[in-house]
Amino acid sequence: MKKTILILAAILLVLGNSSSWAQEPPNVTVNLSFDRTYYNSTEPIVPTVTVTNSTGGDLLVNGGFGVTVFYRQLKITDPAGRVLGQKREALEPHGMYPVPQMLGADNNAHPVSPCETLATGSLPSSSGDIRSSFDFSLPGKYMAQVQVSMMVYKTQMLAPDTGWCQLDDYLWQGGLESQIVSFYVEGRTSVQMTPSVWGMNPPPSNVVKVKVYPDAGLSVNHYTQNVIYLNSVASTSITNQGSYLEASYNAYDALQSLGADVEAGQQYAVRISGWMRDGGFFGGTGKVTLREPIFDGFFSPVDNPPVVNSAKAGQSVPVKWRLTVAGGAAISDPSSFKSLTSYSVSCTDFVGDPVSAIDGDAAGNSGLQYLGDGYWQFNWKTPKSYANTCRTMVLELEDGSTHNANFKFK
Repeated sequence: MKKTILILAAILLVLGNSSSWAQEPPNVTVNLSFDRTYYNSTEPIVPTVTVTNSTGGDLLVNGGFGVTVFYRQLKITDPAGRVLGQKREALEPHGMYPVPQMLGADNNAHPVSPCETLATGSLPSSSGDIRSSFDFSLPGKYMAQVQVSMMVYKTQMLAPDTGWCQLDDYLWQGGLESQIVSFYVEGRTSVQMTPSVWGMNPPPSNVVKVKVYPDAGLSVNHYTQNVIYLNSVASTSITNQGSYLEASYNAYDALQSLGADVEAGQQYAVRISGWMRDGGFFGGTGKVTLREPIFDGFFSPVDNPPVVNSAKAGQSVPVKWRLTVAGGAAISDPSSFKSLTSYSVSCTDFVGDPVSAIDGDAAGNSGLQYLGDGYWQFNWKTPKSYANTCRTMVLELEDGSTHNANFKFK
């Protein structure tokens, strides 16, 4: 009994000495990042792994760290929740079999493993394009994590400058895990955004649409038509147009899905995804440009308030304005115009009910016209019934802004 107790005590003593860091790793961390958060269907996907030693001193560790390409294990989960597999890389030989042995200072043979010094600081390592190692054909969000196997040795190398450390004399061993990183891969489905230019402050009632064209060899009947996502926003309706599906979305929600730090004048990718009837996924990407129109106008013959414009009922009124973005670039997209309406007002104080506004008719085929360099004209055809009344005309732009002018009709 006494002999058994002594043996157990010896085992515990050995374990205590060789695994003093067994409960938690040393101050060594591993970080995973990608060169972007969104990839199209062909762009290289390049992760970077960074190992940081913040112990305050150099460490003897298992081999691979000192050459900036270390023994690592990358795990990828696809949008369907499937683990795609693990990529293992070692540009130096590892896991040699049988385990080599080397004579130690005690004149005994000890199992050894390649080791090297991990200096204090950060060590980045880029693995290159990983498309050849994983299947990224499924569009949507991918999740990735890297795990680095590491052993921190307790003593100096058995033989200086040989790069061998004693396997049974270590302080800590285990795996360091990075944070989970997500990135998005687009599909190959062709999509078209309508409009392709979005206002920075769309009214709640505004709608944007996406045309989804079937992939080669497929028809719209191969796609489910209950919901199609624009980023994270579900479609409000889907119509089958024969050769394509048209999905509608609330413009405000669509804008919010681009993120909180969007800026006017910049172009952003919009990801479209959904399900096939056979259970698979489809996806594609459209591009939208955000703008905050700078309005200049009205131009002659229409004056802005407080001037009251005089017009003859039954004749057309050429309403002219100019739209640019920050920096002066002209806006030539006809979707920038939403409507021209008018409502009845008092000829004394020009107060009326905007809710009663009615659409202004275009004069023949010369309604909305683009004159170039951001200049626009709408020929407002006024009815003869406006004679001896006063009205406020309202020009509403696609971004929700409105611009008024007052009229007294003869």
